[in-house]
Amino acid sequence: MRHKKRQPHRASDPAKLATKAVADDLTLQSRTIGALPIINRFIDRLNLHSLLNQFLPWEDGRSKVATSTAILLLVKNILLSREPIYGLAQWAAAYQPELLGL
Repeated sequence: MRHKKRQPHRASDPAKLATKAVADDLTLQSRTIGALPIINRFIDRLNLHSLLNQFLPWEDGRSKVATSTAILLLVKNILLSREPIYGLAQWAAAYQPELLGL
C-alpha cells in the first residue's frame, strides 16, 4: 500500500481572495486587508521605509517600483503568508494595493 505525500495546508488560496462581481454596468471588487494595517503601523513606527532609502542605491529610470518599496513588499509577504517570489504578483493582487505601498 502506497502512502500519498501530503501537501502542506495553505490557510487561503490567494487566487480566491480577490473576487470580482459584475452586474449590469456595476463592478464590485473584494480585496483582503488582513493584518496589513498592524504591520504597516510597525513599519511606520520603525521608520523602515526612510531607513531603507537611506542605505539602498539610488533608483534608475528603468524601475517601476522603488527598491525600498519592493523590499517592504517582500517583508510583508514573509510576515503574512510566505508565498514564493514567483507567486508574489498573484499574492499581492488579493490585497488592497495602498496597504502594500503600491
